Amino acid sequence: MRIHVSSFSVSVLVGTLVAIAYFVVVDRYSVDIPNYDDYDTILAGLVERGRGIAGLFEQHNEHRPAWTRMLVAVTHAIFGEVDFRLLTFAGNAALVPIVLLLASTYRRAIAPTLLLVLPLLVFEPTAWELVTWATGSTQFLYCLLFVLLALRLFARGTAPARGGSLALAVLASFTSVHGLLVFPVLLAWSVLESRSARNVPGSFHALAANGRHAPDAQSVHARMVPGTSSAGSTSAPASCEPTARNDPGTFHAVGEPGESANDSRRGGVRSAWVAITIGSALTFGAYFYGYEKPPGHPSLLASLTEPWIVLGYTMAFLGSFAAATGVAMSIAAGGVVLAYAMVLAWRRYDRVRPVAQYYLVFLVLCASASAVGRAGFGIEQALAPRYRIFSLLALSICGLAFFERHPQRFRALPSRVLVLAVALAIAVHGFVHGVDRLAARRALLVDGLDEWRSRGTGLHYPFPERADALLRQAIDEGVYALPPK
Repeated sequence: MRIHVSSFSVSVLVGTLVAIAYFVVVDRYSVDIPNYDDYDTILAGLVERGRGIAGLFEQHNEHRPAWTRMLVAVTHAIFGEVDFRLLTFAGNAALVPIVLLLASTYRRAIAPTLLLVLPLLVFEPTAWELVTWATGSTQFLYCLLFVLLALRLFARGTAPARGGSLALAVLASFTSVHGLLVFPVLLAWSVLESRSARNVPGSFHALAANGRHAPDAQSVHARMVPGTSSAGSTSAPASCEPTARNDPGTFHAVGEPGESANDSRRGGVRSAWVAITIGSALTFGAYFYGYEKPPGHPSLLASLTEPWIVLGYTMAFLGSFAAATGVAMSIAAGGVVLAYAMVLAWRRYDRVRPVAQYYLVFLVLCASASAVGRAGFGIEQALAPRYRIFSLLALSICGLAFFERHPQRFRALPSRVLVLAVALAIAVHGFVHGVDRLAARRALLVDGLDEWRSRGTGLHYPFPERADALLRQAIDEGVYALPPK
């Protein structure tokens, strides 16, 4: 008896194995030892009580990491003490829904074998700092997850979904400062949508509203994706009706899912940008009320006077997945990612995959904002391992968009094998390089704690007296237990 195994099943199996391999690395190298910002965001919040709810939103560097502090409070309430290893696991777990959400956006658009690029690039420890740093993993990775969820909900178009989208945008903002950047993204999306709803000549909503024949989903896809035709020469869905129900990341030509729904949506989008503007103003106001420039950080105005340095930092940030090859290659790689992101925006890729397109815009904005805020530290700082997950996600979306827009180039098996070979090579290099760095970082933390036990010094924190005081107080109060030697 012959057993038929679909390429989708094989891809799911391989992607699952890649994810398992990543979490084996997390299990092997994560430690229950505070690391750098963990002293301020986690230990200080537990031992310096009396600040109440307001303490969750206190500023730390550029961030107000309320989400991390809430996770700490929950784990402390359940287990009676903080466990940095558990928090690191919880942070890295956010990668799973991120990959699943992006994969579901492209599931019907490209071959399952090409979708393997996503787990191969994301589930590899190039961003190795996030495996030994509870604050970083719960902050950066959950911000990325909340933003993606906000975009998915916004794509649904209903009032409750968009209300939920705004709530997630606020949560992302108080997870990492990068989350604030989802508001201009949502505002741009709503403004473009509102313009379409106001009978802009040639727009899809205008055609439907005026009773003219609107194109079906296949012809929409054919216009936006080079190399396709309305006859169905790509693996994109042949009808917009199933996609409207199952894929909120896809643009729909006529109703969403029908004409009556489209009529109500046209009424809703007219005021959507107003609600987002108000939500943005309130969130930004709350965030920057009492905000102070972090000590030792470069001036924003000084960065803006050197636009070429800011541009170089932005490209290095987006190309930091190639950090092992040096600054110049990272800038070149990031330049390619940035250029293709601009091509997608120019070609209005948001009409095909709005969630993917606007998520890519968000990632580019994160790179640009980081450049303005941190270029004064030097361009090498853009290659910090904690930022590489942003570049890996941007690279993944650009790759998936390229596969969808040029399907004729990837019909043959050799071309798909070549793509997977390149992605696998990047993943293997990430594992080898990342594991080596993780072993060194784990040894640094473990040896530092052993030295502190014997001599009272060695903790990985720039202010040893404060680290010593916080750690001793946490141990005395029973909120943290030293791991066994």
